[in-house]
Amino acid sequence: MTGGRRPERPASSMPGGRARGHAALDRPTGTLVTPDELQVRRRPVTPPGGGAGGDGRGPGRVASWLRGLFERDALVLAAILVLAAALRFWGLETRGRFDGDQGHDMLVLLSLIRDGSIPLLGPPTSIGDFHHGAAYYYLLAPAAWLSGADPTIVVGWIATLGVAAVAATWWFARSVGGRVAAAIAGVLMAVSPAEISASTFLWNPNPIPLFAAIALGCAWRAHAGSRAAASAPPSAEAALGAGAEAPPSAEPAPGAGRAARAARWWIPAIVAAGMVVQLHVLGIVFLPPILALAVADVVRARRAREAAIARATVRAVAGGLALAALLFVPLLVHELGSGFEETRRVGEYLAGGGEAGALDPFLGLAITFFRVVGWPLVGLVTDAPAGAILAVTVATVLTAWLALAGRQGDGTAARWLGLTVAWTALALTVLSPSLQAVVAALPNDHYHAFADPAVIVLVAVSARAVARGGGPGGRIDAAARTLVAAALAGLVVLDLRLMPLTDPNGGWPAAREAGEAIVAGSDGPYDVRGLPVFKSAEGVAFPIVVAGGEVTVATDAATGTAPLRPDAVLVLACDRIFEDVIGDACGGPAEARYLARLGAAPSVVERFDLSPRIAISIYRP
Repeated sequence: MTGGRRPERPASSMPGGRARGHAALDRPTGTLVTPDELQVRRRPVTPPGGGAGGDGRGPGRVASWLRGLFERDALVLAAILVLAAALRFWGLETRGRFDGDQGHDMLVLLSLIRDGSIPLLGPPTSIGDFHHGAAYYYLLAPAAWLSGADPTIVVGWIATLGVAAVAATWWFARSVGGRVAAAIAGVLMAVSPAEISASTFLWNPNPIPLFAAIALGCAWRAHAGSRAAASAPPSAEAALGAGAEAPPSAEPAPGAGRAARAARWWIPAIVAAGMVVQLHVLGIVFLPPILALAVADVVRARRAREAAIARATVRAVAGGLALAALLFVPLLVHELGSGFEETRRVGEYLAGGGEAGALDPFLGLAITFFRVVGWPLVGLVTDAPAGAILAVTVATVLTAWLALAGRQGDGTAARWLGLTVAWTALALTVLSPSLQAVVAALPNDHYHAFADPAVIVLVAVSARAVARGGGPGGRIDAAARTLVAAALAGLVVLDLRLMPLTDPNGGWPAAREAGEAIVAGSDGPYDVRGLPVFKSAEGVAFPIVVAGGEVTVATDAATGTAPLRPDAVLVLACDRIFEDVIGDACGGPAEARYLARLGAAPSVVERFDLSPRIAISIYRP
C-alpha cells in the first residue's frame, strides 16, 4: 500500500469486535444500541392473580398472546383473506346486479372469445361520448374464455381481484405502519361494504382498489428505500484517511446499490397507476400524487448531492411511464383508424365545460370529500348517515393529528396520503359534479375508488399511533388502546350490518330466466330496446343471445328511437325506476306511448316482469 499509512480503526469497529459501554452508543454504523440494552433486565414480582402477568395469567397473558399472533404475518394475512373470501363468494350468483352495463360488458367478452373481435375501446363513459380503457376487457378475458362467457364465473374473477385488493392493502399498510397497522387495514378492507359490493358484480371501476393499493405500496417502498439508501453507512473509501488508496477488496458505496434496488419499485407503481386510468378515465386524478412523491425524492436527493439516488429514480420513473404507455396501444390503434375520434370527443366534452355542478363549489367540495372518505369505511353514506359522519370526522381528525405530530415515517405517510385524498376530492369536485348527488336504487358513481386504500391505511396507521401512546403500561395508554379497539370493533360491526346480501332484482339468474322465456315463447330475430330510450337494453339482449337468439340491440337514445326492424320480434324492457322520466307507468302505458311516437302498432304477444324493476313486453313484427 502506498500513499501513507492507513489509520487504525478503534477496537469497537474492528471486524468481529464487539463494542462495549459508551463506545457502543457512539458508533456511527451498525445496529443501534439503546441504553436499555446495557442494563440488567429484571422480572417484576407481582402477587398471585394481581397483575399483568408474572404468573402467566390475566390481561398480560392475553396481551402476550396477541403480540405473538401479530408477529406471525402469514397467519394473520391468511385469516384476513379467509374472512374476505367468505364475505365475497358466499351466494355470489344472486348478490350482484345485472343490467345494461353488465350486459354490454358480457356481449363484448362473448364477441372476443367467440368471434375473436379484439376490443380497442373499453366501456362507454357516463360523462361524455368517449370510452374507458380496453385493458378492462383484457383483464376479464381469461375468466370469460375459461367459462364460455358465464357471468357468474366472470364475477367470481372480480371477487378474486377484490380479495387480492385486501392482500395488497395489508401489504401497503405493513410497509407504512408495521404489523398492527397491517392487521387493522386488512380487516377494515375485508369487511368494507363498499369493497364487498365492488367484488360482487361486473363494473369497470370495481378492480380499481387492487391496482391503487399496488401503486401506493410500491411508491412507498421506493420512497422509503431511497431514504434508507441516503442514510446508508459511509463507504470503505470514505473511511480511509486523506490521500489513502483503497484496497482491491473495497466495495462500492452501499447507497448507490440500495438506491438502484429501491428505485425499481417505481416501475410497478406507475404501471399499476396506468391500469387505474385504464379502468376509469378519471383515474388520471390518481397519477399526480404518485409522480409527486417521485419528484420529491429526486429533489431531495439532488439537494443532498446524492446523484446516484436521483438518477436511479429518474430512470425507474421513465421506465414505468414507458411500460404504462403500452396499456394505451389499443386506444392508439383505434385513433389512427378512426381519425382520432376519441380525442375529438374528449375535446368537445372539455370545450363544453364538462359537467355543470348544481351546488355551491364549497358545498360541492364538502360533499365530494365526504363521499371519498366515507365510501371505503361505511359504503354509500346515505345507508348509514350517522355512522358515516362519525367515521369521516374521526378519520379526518386523526389524519390531521398524525400529519402534524406523527413520528417521521408516520408523519410523512399521513401527509402524502392525506394530500392524496384531499387532491382527489378537489379534482373530482370539478371533473365529476355527479358525485354530489346520490341516486337511490342505482349504481352510484365511485370513480374515487382509487382513494380507498389510502383512506383505509390512514385510519389503520392513525389508530396504531393513538394506541401506541407515549409510555407503555400507563393508564392513559391503556385507555387509548381500549378506545381504539372499541371504535374499530364498532366499525366492523356496522360494516357487517351494511354488507350487501342479495340483489333485490334477482341479478344474473333472473335475467337468464327471462332470456330463456323470450326465446322459448317466440322465434327470432329480436329487436331489443329499453325505456327510457337513453338506457342501454344490453342487460336483456345478452340473456337472449345466451339462450340462442339473434339480436339487434339499442344502446342509447339514437338507436332507441330508430325505426323498428320489420322482420324482428320487438322486445321492450321498461325500467320502473325511470317512470317519472318516461312520463307513464311500465307494463302498458309507457310502451304504448313509445310505439305511438315511433308511428308503429305491433301486436303485443306477452308481458311479464323480469324483476320488480324491469317489465318485459314482447310484440310481433
